[in-house]
Amino acid sequence: MEPQFILISRFNWPHPVWNTRTEQEYLDWVQGRLKLFADFTGPSVRNGHGKIDRWLILVDLRKVDIRAELKAITRGLPVQLVEYVGHDLVRSVRAALSDLNFPARVMTCRLDTDDLVGASFVKSYRAVEIDAEEARKGVVLSFPGGAVYAANEQRFYFSSYPENPFLCYVEERASADDLQTVYMAMHVDMIEVSAHVRMLHTFRPAWASVVHGDNVANQSLMGVARSPFAETRKLMRYFGILAPAKQPQSRFARLRRSWRKLLQR
Repeated sequence: MEPQFILISRFNWPHPVWNTRTEQEYLDWVQGRLKLFADFTGPSVRNGHGKIDRWLILVDLRKVDIRAELKAITRGLPVQLVEYVGHDLVRSVRAALSDLNFPARVMTCRLDTDDLVGASFVKSYRAVEIDAEEARKGVVLSFPGGAVYAANEQRFYFSSYPENPFLCYVEERASADDLQTVYMAMHVDMIEVSAHVRMLHTFRPAWASVVHGDNVANQSLMGVARSPFAETRKLMRYFGILAPAKQPQSRFARLRRSWRKLLQR
């Protein structure tokens, strides 16, 4: 059975941390996330070789409507914006995929909206052979070998992280209501709770966690970033990004103008 390949990204899905922050702090954070998404994740996915059937981007539009900005960044990609309506993440994904032709084999893969995937990321996941029995019980796929990209240094460091936040979950289900999805547990727990696990290999890092000023969690990864890759420019091309000096300056300028208009509504 040919699987449906579904990327899932939480853009500004509700989080308790914002319960104690001001509205302006939230708007500033969203603006920063749009820039990171435009500079890193969007181009990275666009650069991939494999076919994505759908890219679910989970958004909360109650405080700010960012649909136009996200659609501009992902133009031409099979994106479906999933709006928060009070349901938990898994239930929201089930509803978004209810139009698939079930029974179906579904591959749901995590991708944070400030990170990078390699050009062969989707193609390599799709190439994994999984029998029907494994798919019925559920299989976690992991590329342990990845990278940490220090944005301020423009340098990639090797990372070995089996429980990384780029996992893929493969399942064969009779209906959307039966889907567990890659978000059925925290990524650090997925390998432990899954019936089957496959550790995969690539000759280049399959993914890269981006360390930037706003990502406190990823900054901790620099503590184990000991081995830098030598060919930075080749990896930048592989991940779909360019050195800042080579990037067109107009892309974020357009986003900034759009954002100002949004705040003036």
